[in-house]
Amino acid sequence: MSIFSVRVIVPDTSHWAKWIDAALSSTSPDHAAAIGLYTAMISAGRIPLLSWHHLEELLAIEDEHWARRRIAYIQALPLVAYPKFSPDGAHPGSVVDVLSSEVAAVLEGARSLEQIRDSARTRLIKTGPGVQAIGSEAWVWDVLRTEFIERRDNAKLIAATKRIPLFDESRTVGEISKGSIRSLNEQAIMFAQLRGQISDHIQNRGDREISDPAAMAGDFMADVLKLAVPEGLTVRRLLEIALTAQGIDVTEIRDDIVLSELNELGVFRQRLEIVADNIGVPFAQLKATIDMRMLPSWQTQRALAKFGQERIRSSGSDVVDGSLAALAPYVAELFVDKRTAEDFKQLGTRAGPVTGLFGRIRRTSRFTDLLRSENDESK
Repeated sequence: MSIFSVRVIVPDTSHWAKWIDAALSSTSPDHAAAIGLYTAMISAGRIPLLSWHHLEELLAIEDEHWARRRIAYIQALPLVAYPKFSPDGAHPGSVVDVLSSEVAAVLEGARSLEQIRDSARTRLIKTGPGVQAIGSEAWVWDVLRTEFIERRDNAKLIAATKRIPLFDESRTVGEISKGSIRSLNEQAIMFAQLRGQISDHIQNRGDREISDPAAMAGDFMADVLKLAVPEGLTVRRLLEIALTAQGIDVTEIRDDIVLSELNELGVFRQRLEIVADNIGVPFAQLKATIDMRMLPSWQTQRALAKFGQERIRSSGSDVVDGSLAALAPYVAELFVDKRTAEDFKQLGTRAGPVTGLFGRIRRTSRFTDLLRSENDESK
């Protein structure tokens, strides 16, 4: 069932956690407010949305018993909203479901950002009891909790290293192709220096909860070392191997195109390949049909990455915040933390027409503000 006569709102994960924990703890000073919040929200026509990304953070805790209690609380909620493209599986969807809904809309003829948004929303936003959103089996989430904890640590690595410039992406393919491959000995020296630089970067600009920056740098370099290439291979051929592995055709790797554009296209194509499996359409068909500029969620995330503020320190939660931002065109209100709110603010008119599709972007530290509209807060 899809509901559009009421307001679907997306709490930040911290709101979900504070609300549920206060409701479960009779000694919490916010217990009474937490107990009454849900009924008051539903009475006011405000349905909270729960996504896979919320659950990743809610369950990535060491206390297994408390994680189970959080799940039981959600299962008992009479009505929640959740993103879901496929009817299969008892769990809320992720950013993949958002993209899948948008791609399906394009395949059925939607072309403008508004048309794609409106068509995708009818497929994407579902409502129902909590047990419908996340299933009735608690043991499934016990198993996933271990995975979520591992993914939490990986998110810290992704956030800490995503802005490290391993290559100069501002040059064209033609310019880069004029270079030559370093010898294996030179590569070894370069990688050793790079490991030290990355370790320093993680320590100084990474998540403060990272306990061992050197070990994390080692994990990152384990993947980078796979990039070591034999002598004799041309730079142009190396680029072709790397980019075609991301779904880019050789004919698209033109001398006049900037590497950053191809890297962005490569990331998009990798996401598109996942979507192809999700909606049951050949990847080749999607490559020939879907332009990244057509999709509201992709445009939203791209704009935030391009125009958002520079982070002095990254946080593992930045990864989840980026995924939840994809919901901005599809809900009435998206609650975000202080840094993400500033990112949206800095978009201004620079992000183009996609900003006109956004619901309200709101920031508050109090979970009780989920009940109040922005107009109420201004009084």
